[in-house]
Amino acid sequence: MAQQFSISLSSLQPVRQLMRPPKVRILIYSDGSVSFKGIGFEGLQYASLLLKSRAYPLVDFAVTTAHRNGDDFSTSIAGKQKLTDLDILKKYDQIWFFSKKNKLDLSSAETAMLNKFKASPKFGGFFVTDNAAELDKGCAWLIDRADELLHNRIFKRQANAAKKVEMANS
Repeated sequence: MAQQFSISLSSLQPVRQLMRPPKVRILIYSDGSVSFKGIGFEGLQYASLLLKSRAYPLVDFAVTTAHRNGDDFSTSIAGKQKLTDLDILKKYDQIWFFSKKNKLDLSSAETAMLNKFKASPKFGGFFVTDNAAELDKGCAWLIDRADELLHNRIFKRQANAAKKVEMANS
């Protein structure tokens, strides 16, 4: 006589948990004229749409978009948003920062929070644009190790020279 064998869906829950891809919470944060809708570099919507599309089965990206001065009405968090308002230490694993400003106007509290975000025990990921132009120049000055993330040696030399000039003038 054959025995019946049945599996309930609830007994498969631990297996389903193991098969579920890890979630990476990304804040895409823009400043100045960089927006999420538009053409060329002004159109960060392509990056956020690709991440949200789940094109990569081994990871599930949860993408949040915010704009520093609130000029972009297509962000998922509306209005003017400073990094200190966004609870970055608890809500995000990575911050992707896009700016066209030569010098960022981050407050000392925002700079400290970003440095804490990147440090132990969180070790949050931090991405800044690398471009031949002057993009994110201020970011490398303000954020610990941000210049190490930018692989453009010319940019590093220019930033170091500007630091020396600034220090000599102060």
